[in-house]
Amino acid sequence: HNNKSRRPADGMVTYRVEVGKSHGAEAKNIVGAIANEAGIDSQYIGRIQINDDHSTVDMPDGMPKDLFQQLRRVRVKEQALNISLQTSTSDDNFRPPHPHRRGDKPRGDNKG
Repeated sequence: HNNKSRRPADGMVTYRVEVGKSHGAEAKNIVGAIANEAGIDSQYIGRIQINDDHSTVDMPDGMPKDLFQQLRRVRVKEQALNISLQTSTSDDNFRPPHPHRRGDKPRGDNKG
């Protein structure tokens, strides 16, 4: 049941940035860089987890491609963010992949 806390909030996705503790970065550095360089209000920046060699940042899904490219070049502590989409932070990647997507909410097309 604590799996939920590891997933981003609704409408948010987890991005990975290649800067972390070993570079001397703190959450406020990353928030500041993203907010200043990309013009994203800090209220739209969700949970940040700082790891040794990288960090993860929750931000709104559907980021425009040009903004994404811009963020890749942003530097924190002389280290380019080189942002990428975090594929999975949960245990899903230890299970064999399923041909059909699981966890999709039913659309309510077939009532009855």
